[in-house]
Amino acid sequence: MTDLPHVSLAALEAGLVNRDTENKRKPNVLLLYGSLRGGSRSRMLTLEAARLLRAMGAATEVFDPSDLPHANPEFAGDPRVRELRELCNWSDAQVWCSPELHGSITGIMKSQLDWLPLELGSQRPTAGRTLAVMQLCGGDQSYNAVNQLRLLGRWMHMIVIPSQLCVPRCDKQFDAEGRMLLSRYYDRLVDVLEELVKFTLLLRDQRSHLADRYSDRIRRHD
Repeated sequence: MTDLPHVSLAALEAGLVNRDTENKRKPNVLLLYGSLRGGSRSRMLTLEAARLLRAMGAATEVFDPSDLPHANPEFAGDPRVRELRELCNWSDAQVWCSPELHGSITGIMKSQLDWLPLELGSQRPTAGRTLAVMQLCGGDQSYNAVNQLRLLGRWMHMIVIPSQLCVPRCDKQFDAEGRMLLSRYYDRLVDVLEELVKFTLLLRDQRSHLADRYSDRIRRHD
């Protein structure tokens, strides 16, 4: 409880009663954030999300985008690129969190997503995986970044959950240690992640079926 000062674990367990932890492995969740700045609030929010997901019974990996090269086929063998792609294949679900910059997601966020190709041989690394999207704003609340992340997630054949999180005036939402303060935005964060876990548990065993497409089957049989 000390690691999650604002959360009732009993309330979390009550909301996830359909979880079958004895017969199913933990859902694997990859979290991406779109900033390299020291004191990045998108990183703080992503780490807060990872703590909550672990409390909900998930396994988490937070990818650090430092030293990730810009998307360029010449760098496909780079160790950081391989790491990101391996984490994508490991994941059952993902969380994407970007600051809003000039009314859009950041270049750092887009560069990570550009390294997740639609196809690797016969494999679609993102298809059928569940996705939650989040954004932070330095000023008033806006939905530009989450709308763009939703579009990208759908384009990559992911299942984007209905709920999302937009945190305005983000400089007021975290304490000196980088922990998110208690607010309706914190409660909304819990709601979004709880929904992500529920959708993931319902759908992950159906991923191969959901990702199976008629046009792909035609090519395989040609």
